[in-house]
Amino acid sequence: MFTDNLGRHRLLYSNLLLIASIILVTFAVVATQGTQCARAASGSCAVGDSETFTSNIIVNEDGDDADTRFEGDTNANLLYLDAGNDAVLVRAAAPVGSEVFYVNGTSNLAGNVFIADTANTDMTQGVTIQQGANDDAIFALKSSDIGHPFTGIAEADTYMEFGKRWGNGGPQTEFFSGSSGATGGGEQSWWPIAYAAVASTNKTAVGHSPYVFDSAKTDGGTGSTSFGANENIMEVVNNNSTQLWLLDADGDTKQPGAAFFLQSSDPTGISNTAQVYAKDNAGTAEIYVRDEAANVTQISPHQGDVWFFESCNDFTGKCIAIDMEAALAALEQVTGQKFITVTQSTPSLDWDTEQNRLQQADPDYVPEAKPQWLVDRLAEIGN
Repeated sequence: MFTDNLGRHRLLYSNLLLIASIILVTFAVVATQGTQCARAASGSCAVGDSETFTSNIIVNEDGDDADTRFEGDTNANLLYLDAGNDAVLVRAAAPVGSEVFYVNGTSNLAGNVFIADTANTDMTQGVTIQQGANDDAIFALKSSDIGHPFTGIAEADTYMEFGKRWGNGGPQTEFFSGSSGATGGGEQSWWPIAYAAVASTNKTAVGHSPYVFDSAKTDGGTGSTSFGANENIMEVVNNNSTQLWLLDADGDTKQPGAAFFLQSSDPTGISNTAQVYAKDNAGTAEIYVRDEAANVTQISPHQGDVWFFESCNDFTGKCIAIDMEAALAALEQVTGQKFITVTQSTPSLDWDTEQNRLQQADPDYVPEAKPQWLVDRLAEIGN
């Protein structure tokens, strides 16, 4: 026991120095190893503006359904770790669906982006998706405005889908239009537009255009080469079954149906080229051919239903018109031989009915009056 106050004061002073030393050491450790905060319930921990942790940080070691949230300066959910859904959210407090990573806002990714892959030597910067052995869509575009009926092929709100349809085959792109009430009446599914800064009128083999469809085949090694004679390079099919049009490497085409030519004027001549086109003649579209020497010849040679031959040369202005039926009839009289055989059957078309059909097929079509030659001919046969 101390018998005087001085002794008591000395002991108290010594104890205070010891407590102060312990506090200083504690702050030194915290500054070196970081601030630890343990709470049994939800809440916040007050920490310094800048703390350094020299060891790993484990949050939710017990695997509880306890979320972790990091606040930003203006967003309360700058980073949200949703333990219950096992999801990582950026600028959001809940996932939209079943995704494990969700970003609410604009994202800017610098460098390459890989999905199920790690490298692409052919790409400097872009997106690479490794589809594996799956033979279905790898990329799709959707819109709430779309409601197509092809749900056995793609989801109803899909308007474009890119994917692989068979094991070792190439890519397949599918486009879907909306219902019949949509713009375009549900008839237009693919409307590509190519914008060119410079237009070209060059019709030679080195002429170019905004759209270029290029085909090549393997060269037997790691590169490509051009297709050879008669080798097919492009086709058009109906529902992946009936072939409607075929193009080969010689420029030859094949099609099972008719070719339609809308009537126009005589075209401009092109070197080493002959042209086939339609032009109006007395109110009827007729087929013409123009050769490199500028001879324009009607090759559906009729005036009404009379067989005529007509041809004009644009350089000389000379035109020839021959009534072939009359010429052969005169020749028959001279030779006594029969060259022309004319038969008469019941007409298979009615002019007014046909005009109505054409207008139904094209609302912009203006019906034409029955030409005089047809009026006269029908009168001759009593129809």
